[in-house]
Parts: sequence; structure tokens; C-alpha cells
Amino acid sequence: MLAEHTRIVEENHNLIYGFLHKYKLSEDFYGDAAIGLCKAAQSYDESKGSSFATYAYKCMFNECGITIRADKRKVQTISFEAPIADGENVNLESVLPSDFSNEHMESIPYIQWFLEKMCLVDLQILLYRLEGDSYRDVAKKIGYSYQYVKNRLFKIGEAYKAKKRPNTRNSSDDCFKCRSVKNEILALVGV
Repeated sequence: MLAEHTRIVEENHNLIYGFLHKYKLSEDFYGDAAIGLCKAAQSYDESKGSSFATYAYKCMFNECGITIRADKRKVQTISFEAPIADGENVNLESVLPSDFSNEHMESIPYIQWFLEKMCLVDLQILLYRLEGDSYRDVAKKIGYSYQYVKNRLFKIGEAYKAKKRPNTRNSSDDCFKCRSVKNEILALVGV
């Protein structure tokens, strides 16, 4: 950086704190905001008509946005104890066979078999619930009612316990989409 750019950054250093406060970002984003401020100092053009602070905020917003989007793309692992039903003691572990445990990893092929032919709607319901969405949120996302989602989750659990497959795919289900959702579920449960 040139001496002029360094001077601009030093004079406007407090913009970083104002930016973090305005967008309710934690101190974890300080580094990203600082990079945005440095980029603003290097590329600011007075002739464009905006103030340096406005331009710096845009640059900081872009830098922090890159980190936020990257964090959202990370696959999150969910434990078997993570609740999948509101107000009920229902989690993935409760719908697994009673003999399932971490020592019995031979159940992994069963989980894969169970998900393999599941219809797309059931896969999406299960995925959204494992990600922590409420029944109402899942219903909005897939276009069905709250009660339908609740009933499907119950039937999925019953089929899993009985070692039967739930609703199987039909010809209108997109096989690529089904495979993609199945893989997301497997990644979430750590299989």
C-alpha cells in the first residue's frame, strides 16, 4: 500500500467498528472488515461523488459477505441426539433400530438402504428437520401443510423402526435431486 492509502486507513479505522455495529456482526468479522477498508483506500475515487465512508462500507460489506456465504456452504454435522420434532422427544437416535450404537456401524448400510429409494418429498422433509427447521418452516419450503409434514415424519420413523422403506420414488421424482438430498442427509448424520 502507498503511504497515502495507509494514512486513509489509519484516519478511518473507526469505520470498522461502526460497520460491525451497524450490521450487528461480531468481532470475528473485524479482519474481513479491515481488508475491505484497505481495498476501499486503494480504489476510492473522489470523482464518483460518494463519500469515502459510504464507499468503505460497501467494500467492507462485500468482504464480510464472502465469509458469510462461505460459512453457509459448509456442511454441518448433526448428532444423533439432535431433535427432529418440536416439543417431542424425537431425534434421529429414537428412530434408529434399538440395537444401533456407535459400536454397531454395520447399521450404516441399513441407513443408506433406507434412504436409497425414499421419495423426494420425504427426503426433503427429513433433511429440513435435521437442519433444525420447524414443521411450519418445512411445510412452507415443500408446499404442504404442517400436519402433512408431521404425519410423514411419523411414518418415516415407523418404517425405519420396522425395517421397511417409506414411500418409494415415483417417476416424477428427479433422481439427481433425490441423490443430492440423500447425500446431504448422510453428511449431516455423519455417515
